[in-house]
Amino acid sequence: KSKDTDKAFEKAEQNKSVLLLEAAKSERAYQLGNLPDSLVRQEQNLIKKRDKLQAKLLEKRPETEKDSLRGLLNNVNQNLSDFVANVEKKFPKYAAFKYKNVDVKAADIQKLLDDKTALLEYVIGDSVLYIFYLDKKQLHITEQAIGNKKLSQEIKQLHEALSNYSDLAKNPEEAYKHYTSSAHWCYQNLVAPVLKNAQGIEQFIIVTDGKLGHLPFEAFLVEAAPAAESSYANLHYLLQDYRISYNYSA
Repeated sequence: KSKDTDKAFEKAEQNKSVLLLEAAKSERAYQLGNLPDSLVRQEQNLIKKRDKLQAKLLEKRPETEKDSLRGLLNNVNQNLSDFVANVEKKFPKYAAFKYKNVDVKAADIQKLLDDKTALLEYVIGDSVLYIFYLDKKQLHITEQAIGNKKLSQEIKQLHEALSNYSDLAKNPEEAYKHYTSSAHWCYQNLVAPVLKNAQGIEQFIIVTDGKLGHLPFEAFLVEAAPAAESSYANLHYLLQDYRISYNYSA
């Protein structure tokens, strides 16, 4: 199981690293290599298909369904391999700049962490949220049975509660309830499940996924808000327990 968790983390990190590298260098690569827009779009579509299939394979599914997904993934990988080979031949400058292997292992990241820092990396599936917990000595994966619809609802509610200033002014009590309920839900479902592993940890590095990137983890509530009052100053925020920073990938 430990080896499977290592492989799952490496695959998740590889996908996030690819996105980070693309964000950092794609524009320059296009300029250097004069890659036509049609090929740019083809490359992006292939990568999206590959990443979606890999995410589905992480979920609990019947083995027959996984075999079918593996077949589709093999086809996409072959198409991507053919695409890269064609680009390397016709646009060598672009290929030299763009296609560098991303090979990050959990043990490599652990060497960079100090004893009081842990990394939380998230992967959103269709019906499961995967949370990788990584510190100096251990790597764990936690599966949260949260559907995309529910996750989107909670993210939207928390985002609106923090940004809808007119609602805060007109309906302060309702705004308080919306914020505190969503902020506590986020803590319970996105952070609390991994805290049993976080003994002696004082700082989290958060690597989000997709829509989770819209959430300020600092504002999550460790405890439910008291029903008898509506003072934001008296709430127990995650930021009071841990220093928090963010990154695109480990």
